[in-house]
Amino acid sequence: LGSTTNVFPFRVIGVPSLQRVEDLRGKRLGITRQGATTDTAARSLLRRVGLQPDVDVALIQTGTTTEMYSALVAGAIDAGVMSEPVALQAIKDGYRVLFDMANMGVEYPTTALGTLRSLVAERPAALRAFIAGLTEAIARVRQNRAEALEVLARFTRLEDLEVLNATYDEFAPRYPQAPYPTE
Repeated sequence: LGSTTNVFPFRVIGVPSLQRVEDLRGKRLGITRQGATTDTAARSLLRRVGLQPDVDVALIQTGTTTEMYSALVAGAIDAGVMSEPVALQAIKDGYRVLFDMANMGVEYPTTALGTLRSLVAERPAALRAFIAGLTEAIARVRQNRAEALEVLARFTRLEDLEVLNATYDEFAPRYPQAPYPTE
């Protein structure tokens, strides 16, 4: 039906001794789980820079991004594929951004919305209304930052305004005007 995020909204964040993605050769890169979006993004990026996943760079499953950050701090991985708000915490603690994956030039429906064809046939008006409501919500998020931050705080149970702002800045500008699927 559509997607609200059509890029990989992750950053590769590593130990301070690493300068760029190519420095991951022989190192361990954290992903959440095999087959997850972090895995797909990592494999795409590594291939683009001439590194072979699972050969040149070990992909280590860590669980959540919070668990990934713990693995980075503990030295179990050398870098991780992270998103907000964990990415901001890692940066604040002195870890280095090796690459912002949203700038890879890869269109990927990270938050895709789908349903069964039978439901589309049975309830087209309801699905159109759902997409219209989502389009309205995207516009409201973009037009009213303060309200969006308030809702984000309530549903994430985060209170740190810096973290909330970083999360908003990471995602809100990347929402399409309307969440329709692209080729």
